[in-house]
Amino acid sequence: KPHLLEKVICSVLCSLLKMTGSYRVSSHTRARGLVSALLEVVRQRPDVRLPLEDLVCLTRDNPSRPVQHFTFPFLVLAYVRADEGMHQEVNQTFLDSLPLHPLEHQDELKRMILHSLVPKNYTSPEYNPKLDRSPGLYDDSTAAPSHWTAV
Repeated sequence: KPHLLEKVICSVLCSLLKMTGSYRVSSHTRARGLVSALLEVVRQRPDVRLPLEDLVCLTRDNPSRPVQHFTFPFLVLAYVRADEGMHQEVNQTFLDSLPLHPLEHQDELKRMILHSLVPKNYTSPEYNPKLDRSPGLYDDSTAAPSHWTAV
């Protein structure tokens, strides 16, 4: 059962994210401040589920760079916190809309999709199923194994 914070976030998040792309300076400045504060709250509360389908639609249907930029961290968190069935539902949408995303987001989306396709009982020193980290920050644990070579 969703708690009050989750209900409030689900009801205002997409509207706030759309406002980050507003041409009115006062509107987008306020919206960006609220979105940044909301992101900090959400990151500290791993039990809060985010509206994944709404965020996917927002990024697919709104090519505005500010909207894409401010929506992406919420999209990653929503995906990480969603169940496996939801991953399968949105993976095709991610693939179809991949060219619409900024280049810096495309690699992270591909990584998320690939991780969702790996069986849960798969173990490998190179495989790190923990996705809950800042998007776009890669470390050696996510690099390809040294024995893989580019063709």
